[in-house]
Amino acid sequence: MINNLMDKEQNKKNEVKEKQKQNDIEEKQSSDDVKKEIDNLLKEIENRYNIDKENIKLVRIPQKKVTLKRVLLSLLLGYLLDLFLVIALNGYLAFAEYDIIRIIIFASIFTVTEVLLKQILAKYIFKLMVMSFGLITIPITIISFIFAFIATPGLIIESVGRFILFFVIFMITRLTIKMFIMQNNILAQRGKKQ
Repeated sequence: MINNLMDKEQNKKNEVKEKQKQNDIEEKQSSDDVKKEIDNLLKEIENRYNIDKENIKLVRIPQKKVTLKRVLLSLLLGYLLDLFLVIALNGYLAFAEYDIIRIIIFASIFTVTEVLLKQILAKYIFKLMVMSFGLITIPITIISFIFAFIATPGLIIESVGRFILFFVIFMITRLTIKMFIMQNNILAQRGKKQ
């Protein structure tokens, strides 16, 4: 009985070690792919702009490991921000009939769609995101907004003009708040390093 328990414990430890080895191999492959992509970009810059390699400075920014907990927390905070802004602006502008259930559904669909599309874009077309300085995400947000509007059952727009004004104010306010949060995160990380 004790031997069986010890064997099971040892098997669990071996499984954990195997998973860790597999994760290490995947991370190494991923980092090799990134190095190859960076080398290709540097060669492209050298050839296109006739710049010596010594004149090109490469800045490496350490990235936090993406975990499920971090993704879910980010999704939840984004959802709460979107929900708060939609409720507040709808109360102020009255662009749609005030039905809290439909507004919650609208904010949910918008947030989930936007996050999924951005993750897909980041995974498959990261180079485009970097080269556009993130501006490619603006059409994704617009598409997500339109999709959420169409997919929300029973959401009735009372005024198209107020809806467009809502969208503009929503986008500007949301961008400002997210940039403020990002700036605070960067400053907090710098404070930890010093």
